[in-house]
Amino acid sequence: MTKNTDTRKLAKIIALHNEKGGVGSTSTAGHLCWRGRENGLRVTGVSFDPTAELGQWLEPLGIPWIDGLKAQDLPDDVDLFVADIHSCADDIPVDPDLWVILIENRTAYENAIRLSDRLTGPILWVPNHIHGTPLFARREVPPFLKRVEMLFPGVPRSHAIAEAGAMGRLVWSTEEGARSPGALYLRDTLDRVLERAGFELKAPAPRVPTPPLITDGAAAVRHAHAIAAALLDAEIQSWPSPRIEALAREGLLDGARDGADPARDREIQRALAGLADALWDRAGVSPRGRR
Repeated sequence: MTKNTDTRKLAKIIALHNEKGGVGSTSTAGHLCWRGRENGLRVTGVSFDPTAELGQWLEPLGIPWIDGLKAQDLPDDVDLFVADIHSCADDIPVDPDLWVILIENRTAYENAIRLSDRLTGPILWVPNHIHGTPLFARREVPPFLKRVEMLFPGVPRSHAIAEAGAMGRLVWSTEEGARSPGALYLRDTLDRVLERAGFELKAPAPRVPTPPLITDGAAAVRHAHAIAAALLDAEIQSWPSPRIEALAREGLLDGARDGADPARDREIQRALAGLADALWDRAGVSPRGRR
C-alpha cells in the first residue's frame, strides 16, 4: 500500500505505529477516522493487525475499513486512509504521507527512536495518556532524527477516554465524555495531525493553548494556587469540577510541559508547600500532626 498510486491519486495515508503495544494506536486511529469524516473527508480505515480490532471501532460508526493483511482492492473514492499497524509487524506494509508514533512511557519513547530511524517520510511523535512529568513528554527529539516532530502537548491521561475505550466507543459518544478535558485535548491533537497531513479543516476544534513557561516566582505562586483551588473544588463540590475544566481549557493543567523549566518547578513546589501549611494552620492542625 503505497502513496500516489493511479487508483487514488488524491488520497493520503496516515499510519499509526509503535513497536510497543498498548499505547493507544488503534483507538486513536478510530477517533482519527471519525474526526476526518467530521471534516467532510471520505475516510477508510486499514487494519494491519491480525485481530482486526480497528474494524470493531469503525463498523458501528458506519466508516468503511479493509483488512490490510488480506488481498483486497483499495477503493477509489477516498480522501484519507488511516492505517493501524500492529506493534509486532515485521515488515512495514505501507508508505504513508505521515507517520504518527504514539508515546505513552519511556519504553514507547525508546522504541520510537529506533523505529523512526528506519522509517521514511515525515513523522509525528504524539504523547498519549500522559500523566505527571515524564521526560519523554518534552520536546526531546534526538538531533539525528531530522524528519521527526513532536506534536506538543499531546493527550493527557483521561478517565473519560479510558472508560469509553473499554467499551470500544469514542470519547465523544456521550455528552459527559465530550465535555471532558481529555476529549478537548484529543480533538485538538487529531486536528493538528490532519493539518500536518495537508488537510484544510472545515470544522476545526477550539485550539488548546500552549502557554508560555512561567519565568517568575509570583506567576508560579499564582499557578500553584490555581491548581490547589481547582483540586479543592473537585473534592468539595463535584467531578468534573468547573474550575478544573476552566484551567484545562486555559492550558494551566498541562503537565506535559512540567519539567521543562526546573527553576519554575521549584517555585511551584515551594508555593504548594506554603499553601498546604496555610490550610493546615487554618484547620488548627499542628505541624507534628500534619501527615
